[in-house]
Amino acid sequence: VPEITQAPEALVVLQDFALDGGGRPVEPNMMDRMLGREGSLITATGALQPEFEVPRDGWLRLRIVNASSSRFYRLRIEEHPMFVVASDGGYLPGPELRDEVLLTPGERVEVMVSGSRMPGVYRLLSLPYNRGGMGMMMGGNNTSASFPVARLRYGGLAESTWSLPENLARIEGLPGPAVRRVFQLGQGMGMGMMGGGMSFSINGRAFSENRIDVRAKLNEVEEWEFVNSTAMDHPMHIHTNPFQVVRGPLWTGWKDTVLVKAGSRVAVRTALRDFAGVSMYHCHILDHEDLGMMGALEIVGASN
Repeated sequence: VPEITQAPEALVVLQDFALDGGGRPVEPNMMDRMLGREGSLITATGALQPEFEVPRDGWLRLRIVNASSSRFYRLRIEEHPMFVVASDGGYLPGPELRDEVLLTPGERVEVMVSGSRMPGVYRLLSLPYNRGGMGMMMGGNNTSASFPVARLRYGGLAESTWSLPENLARIEGLPGPAVRRVFQLGQGMGMGMMGGGMSFSINGRAFSENRIDVRAKLNEVEEWEFVNSTAMDHPMHIHTNPFQVVRGPLWTGWKDTVLVKAGSRVAVRTALRDFAGVSMYHCHILDHEDLGMMGALEIVGASN
């Protein structure tokens, strides 16, 4: 899309860190791991609230990556809507106007910001979000506060003027699946040796490196339904092959990570085109993956 590639752009890599008084990393305790660790030091591309320049009467392209272990970012720009043009798997069919965008660990999004307001400085904010907890019996709270991530400062006039294209990419829906699978997301006590007897699971089993959980055929279309019976949100990620969300928080483009909120279910459809061999699927909250919410997928070629 020539017009979009001509716009100035900025990479925004969002990370948080837990540090002690001496600036050294702090190991999370067991409750932190069960909830998913979050740190109080929050950076954007390695800096504290960096500034990015928006051309007056022009466009700025923000490429945003959530590189945090567990933290969700509910992003909004003061007095500016965002035009989402791409997600994990590339361009959307056309720009989608959003007041805010929720980004879970591992997710990527590209947004266009129009420099059409009064010149000045506007904050890129992360608004409060509740990821859920361990349930009434075990306590724990995952509600984040509002905080600034970066600032957008108006600069000089844009070198050229153009309108955001209405069409970006052609995305065809996948055909009906040859196979449907259901993945029940769980958590509890005594489900495995990880985490001192507490772990997360998929279909009642914590991850084992000595087990293949799903065997599928190369080039077949499959539909996977994730059912979240836990009290916490889980962003589910499938390695290698992107997917289309067919039931749940719909995206019109290709994805490789999808949020499955507490008590909800989401279905995705994928064509297993790459590659024969073993890959993984897991919750993209680092601690939940490490505590067992992960499985092994083996894709078998015709010769196998």
